Amino acid sequence: MNKKSFHIIIWVITILVIILSIWSIINYKFLKNELENSVESFGYIAIFIIAFIFESIPSLIGPDTPLITGILIGLNFYVILIILLISTTISALLSYYLGHKSHEYIKEVSDKKTFNKYHKLFKKYGKAGMIIAALTPIPYVPALAGIFKMDFKYFLFVVTLIREIKYVIVAVFLYYILGFV
Repeated sequence: MNKKSFHIIIWVITILVIILSIWSIINYKFLKNELENSVESFGYIAIFIIAFIFESIPSLIGPDTPLITGILIGLNFYVILIILLISTTISALLSYYLGHKSHEYIKEVSDKKTFNKYHKLFKKYGKAGMIIAALTPIPYVPALAGIFKMDFKYFLFVVTLIREIKYVIVAVFLYYILGFV
């Protein structure tokens, strides 16, 4: 694939993501309702699949949604938490791996100056940025860590672990402190 084809594909994907994001914002309640209905209908399998998908793509709805829904409809708290932690960890590692494997290709087909600029930015602020994204509602994109070659051990033991601790805190807060049983 040449650079021109790659740029066209990137533009199409970017436009589709923008359209999907706008649709998601406009239809947030509908989308959230559908996710909640899926968890109610399919239980633990839905929690695994939804958490897996929303961990790897930038989205306003994160893996917290199936966690919260599962707790609210009375599914076993510990099973929900274990499924969520396994699903999000596998998803983050797969996203990192795919980003890491695509590094050379993206570097080859993108504008060198632009790629190097973003690579420098990521080297400078990437660790802090990934931790902030892991803890907050800011979209978390683990593929970026792979694309820009963040140290895998750091990604696994700091970023992913912090993200998992966040889910445990949210779950414990909902279940034990707010009493959603």
